Amino acid sequence: MHPSVEAFALAAGLLALGAALVHRFGFPPLPVYLLTGLLVGDRLPVEALEPLPSLGLLLLLFSVGLEFGPDRLRELSAKALRAGFYDALALPLGFLLGLLAGLDARGAALLAGVTYVSSSAVIAKLIVDLRRAANPESEVVLGVSVLEDLGVALLGGQGPGGILAG
Repeated sequence: MHPSVEAFALAAGLLALGAALVHRFGFPPLPVYLLTGLLVGDRLPVEALEPLPSLGLLLLLFSVGLEFGPDRLRELSAKALRAGFYDALALPLGFLLGLLAGLDARGAALLAGVTYVSSSAVIAKLIVDLRRAANPESEVVLGVSVLEDLGVALLGGQGPGGILAG
């Protein structure tokens, strides 16, 4: 068996086992996924799993795009657009703080991205797990998250390897 298939099967098995265990007790699986990666990261050939994060991000953005679509994105309420504007203010503030802290432009851009972006996957999973999907504020939160994803896609697409390539 190819080492990357072996590594993927082992990782998938451990993740499934961890998810089943916490599901039995009613806990969310996201922390287990992170902890599993931390615990077995040294024992798996990480280079064999290297394409998976890119594939995961691609599928996440694709599924968010399927969920929203152009019509729904145009119909985002004024609340989501206003909240998205205020949320986007974190980007230049993070960049400025990075420069003030003595980081170079690349480091400041990385800090700006970290302060700006939240995880659509984590937000969507928490909304579902907490049974808040039908609440009106959930639409605003997901709308802001989609706007962030669009911003990341635009910033990440600036030149070969994205904005932080170098």
